[in-house]
Amino acid sequence: MDQNLKARLETRLDGYLRVPVYQRHDETEIRVEPGAVPDVLRILHDSQDLRFEILADLAGVDTGEAMQVVYHLWSPMSSDWLRIIVDGLSREDPRTPSATSLWRGAEWLEREAYDMFGIVFEGNRDLRRIFMPPDYNRLESVSAR
Repeated sequence: MDQNLKARLETRLDGYLRVPVYQRHDETEIRVEPGAVPDVLRILHDSQDLRFEILADLAGVDTGEAMQVVYHLWSPMSSDWLRIIVDGLSREDPRTPSATSLWRGAEWLEREAYDMFGIVFEGNRDLRRIFMPPDYNRLESVSAR
């Protein structure tokens, strides 16, 4: 565990974190509100002492009560991977800002989360289905169970 990363995150992201920074093995995890996403991602990407240069993964999650977006980031400044969990997206209209202005590769990952979970990434210039048929509706499929 990179304790220095934890300290830097606590300092840089004070006021944005929903819960304390969590660490286990080589993973550090933070949880933020949907409205904090643009500021938090920009701080993580642009701060010279953090420099999270690589978005390795982005996934949608349906907890059964709310929707989440989970980001996995890598930085040359730490031996830990960083997991960011965006908590509390509405199940009826899940929306969060796009990360494509920071990591161009986010476009395809956001499209997948949009297609599979209906999460709208505001600012993604190409949100369209890539796996599911055009008439697929996630909410209808969930309520049919």
